[in-house]
Amino acid sequence: MVEFVFLVAVLLIPVIYLVVTLGQMQGGAYATVELADQAAKILATSKQPALAQQQANQAIILAAADYGFSAEQFTMQVSCSPSDCTAPGTAISVKISLKVPLPLIPTLPTLHTTAATMQSEATQIVSSYR
Repeated sequence: MVEFVFLVAVLLIPVIYLVVTLGQMQGGAYATVELADQAAKILATSKQPALAQQQANQAIILAAADYGFSAEQFTMQVSCSPSDCTAPGTAISVKISLKVPLPLIPTLPTLHTTAATMQSEATQIVSSYR
């Protein structure tokens, strides 16, 4: 009986923690893909360019909550080619980064508790019929 308890503690618990960590990383990967795609679509199709950035940020807050992350864990970079993001034919690229924390470990300023950094980029073309 003692051997069984020892083997469970030494082998099974780390394997379970690894599976939970991999699941959280996969969820982070899915979240970054969805957030980049949604933000690019919002920026490319918004009829009010002045509100487009605010709408994209709101979409990030909502979608991040769906995946169990907070909006503060994400960073978003927007670039346009050419530089006028409202002109028809402009390619709007959105890059989303997420630092996936290690599960069950509290975030402390002195500890590096990031399991991985997930990144995704999506590009949408501004339609001339917007």
